[in-house]
Amino acid sequence: MIVEPTPTNPRSPLRQALRLGGLVLPVAMLAAVTGAAILGPRPEPPTVPPPAADVTPASPAAPPSTAPSPSPGPAILVGADDPAPTQFGDLPASTPGELIAARDGGRSPTTVAVSGYLQVTAGAGCADQPGGPMGPWCVRTGILADWWWTAMSTLTGPVPPHIHLVVPVGVRLPEAVERTAGSTDEGGAHVLVVGHFDDASPCGANGRSCGDGFVVERFAWADGVRVGLTPLIADRLDTGTQRPNPFMLILDDADMPLSAVLVWPNAVASIDPAAATLAAAGPPSEPVWYLRVLDGARSPGMERHIRWMLLAEKDLRVLGSGRPSERTAGAAGAGAG
Repeated sequence: MIVEPTPTNPRSPLRQALRLGGLVLPVAMLAAVTGAAILGPRPEPPTVPPPAADVTPASPAAPPSTAPSPSPGPAILVGADDPAPTQFGDLPASTPGELIAARDGGRSPTTVAVSGYLQVTAGAGCADQPGGPMGPWCVRTGILADWWWTAMSTLTGPVPPHIHLVVPVGVRLPEAVERTAGSTDEGGAHVLVVGHFDDASPCGANGRSCGDGFVVERFAWADGVRVGLTPLIADRLDTGTQRPNPFMLILDDADMPLSAVLVWPNAVASIDPAAATLAAAGPPSEPVWYLRVLDGARSPGMERHIRWMLLAEKDLRVLGSGRPSERTAGAAGAGAG
């Protein structure tokens, strides 16, 4: 078992959940994004990987904007010998330790890219969801650390700086993360994630750690491969038919897509309560796209924010938009709906 110094302040609810879940370390989308979407300048709108394969190589040619609804996990866009990224789009990547220090000093931006070694565990009450307890219809928790760690390495060496995080409904785990899920002797998968801290009180208040409450919005890279965007589609809607790219008409050149979920209106509440009222106002028999988007930096030093958008599936008409609220409140989504 991994030993951690016992804090004098009470643990946050997220830390307690992680211990109960077995983590003992204290520490397609209808559009697959091209390689340039992960590193370097602002990417072109995402495109769709072919449904017959789980992985697709990067291609300089622009893929079509429509494709069959995919069901596999995130697409691999480059070979495994690709070096670790230093940024996502125009977001520079930091380590968990650097992020904690920045938050402690009040210098952390709203949305960040973080690189480290991740292990996750499943949330409760979603074993029957499609994909199982590690699938995208479940809320999963985890620890992202500065360096590779195991139960033994943390007993014999220093505890790596780390953040406690949540992977919400709608975000798929890369295969490399699933492979090490729930284990403390695998060392964790090396990942680059994009996300934000979802906390109402500042770190340090009421014993809250600066490393608590991080919400993963997207996996960009895992164990040497860049991870493409894959949509999450409710079972009864995953018919294999071609659908228009939901991002094509609503993003400008500065915006960056993060995730998309196609569900019936009554299932939106399990993904984001902030969008539930808007979804319920429409016809219950007409599916909707729930999208997450990173606002573009339209001027130097501009703060980056995340917004959600709700679109009618049949014509991609924008029904409304807003900023995230308590997206991770539920433990499972409506994957079978």
